[in-house]
Amino acid sequence: MFSGPLDEAKVLISRGDLAPAIQILSQALNDDFWHDEALMMLGVCHISVGNNGFGAVLSAAAIDARAAKGKPYLEAMMNLGAAYKAEHKNEDAGKVWLDALRHETATTERAKLMVNIAGLFVNEGQPDRAITWCDRAIKEDPKCQKAYVQRGMACLELGRWREGWEGWSHTYAAGDRHRKRYGDLLPWDGTPGQHVIVYGDQGIGDEIWAAACLADLQKASRKVTLDCHPRLEALFRRSFPEIEVYGSRKDLSELAWLKGSDAEAHVCLADLPGFFRNEGEWDGRAYLRAGEAFGDVRKTPLRVGISWTGGTKRTRTDLRSLPLEALQPILRARPDAQWFSLQYTPDAARQVCELEEKTGIRAAHYPGWVECYDYDRTASFVASLDLVITVCTTVHHLAGALGVPCWTLVPTRASWRYQTDGETLPWYGSARLFRQDKDGDWSGAVERIAREVERF
Repeated sequence: MFSGPLDEAKVLISRGDLAPAIQILSQALNDDFWHDEALMMLGVCHISVGNNGFGAVLSAAAIDARAAKGKPYLEAMMNLGAAYKAEHKNEDAGKVWLDALRHETATTERAKLMVNIAGLFVNEGQPDRAITWCDRAIKEDPKCQKAYVQRGMACLELGRWREGWEGWSHTYAAGDRHRKRYGDLLPWDGTPGQHVIVYGDQGIGDEIWAAACLADLQKASRKVTLDCHPRLEALFRRSFPEIEVYGSRKDLSELAWLKGSDAEAHVCLADLPGFFRNEGEWDGRAYLRAGEAFGDVRKTPLRVGISWTGGTKRTRTDLRSLPLEALQPILRARPDAQWFSLQYTPDAARQVCELEEKTGIRAAHYPGWVECYDYDRTASFVASLDLVITVCTTVHHLAGALGVPCWTLVPTRASWRYQTDGETLPWYGSARLFRQDKDGDWSGAVERIAREVERF
């Protein structure tokens, strides 16, 4: 039995049953407009489903209601900062969490706040500040797993590989990731000569990136079975003919191919760099093989693919994207070039038509090749190009893994996979980075690419 309606709401929230929890909490507020705990919990419900603005208002009201009693409401402050962070209002989130830290006395809670503050600097071009905060959190609470994770991500930005992968290994204990189960098999510990199942758990761009380590795993193992994203099955089968490949990593039911398998261990594809890249042992060589080329590849002196939108709101599409029209200096640099859209978003076809209507510049868009589910078709298309010009998105990884020349527009606040400076990357020898001169301004990078296109 529940001791009261708020206790029932807590249980419902922990189960993810938000609708009845919201009903209970709303009734509690009908009875008491400024019930601080009901306001806080209702804020949690809305933040958890992405209603961050409403959740922030409720959290702020809870903080004010508790302040009227002469006390800080640290849990609500934690939630308010999270709402700001979810909307990429990092400065506001930092102010709230710093204020909470001044009031918090419990070491475990102080460490959590420090980790949150550290996260404001990860993939924001300030990895050193993130490491400083993580070190403080670890000193405060050595068992704070998320502090090791955030520290690892910051180290990866800086190319401190061993520290980075060590931090990444804590993602399981932190609850950020979960291992896929393959019967009673245990995780691979690096023991050579075994039959190892390797599986993906990230996006397809990340899966392509980590596949650079498959050859290393093959050398260390008696046999390798790859459980990959279904969109990559055909491409990986062609590229790794000695590996048994199944596109079943999204399947939650029993896997038919697992029956009778003599596999001895399993490992996540994203964890392989922790075994094989601790000293940055990338060679930059292409490792994916595309199928039959798309069409007549010699119609024009230069065939160039372009992509201008990347990511989602959560993964910072606002930082990684620019309007198609902003690429005009590049598109005008070579009148003899044939331009192809590699954009997979639903409005890509409309955007290229509007560009031609407004400017006369034509970029062909073939949905059957770039919006297809089977990424093997997209790989064949990309492999037929002389050059790819893209923002930070999956096609960057695809072109790099295929060895196709790829010029990538990189924001000042980029994922660690693009590092913090420099024009090259250790894992893709064919990739070249064109970074923003200042935050949010693509003009300099676009102009530099345009000059390079003229000479290409």
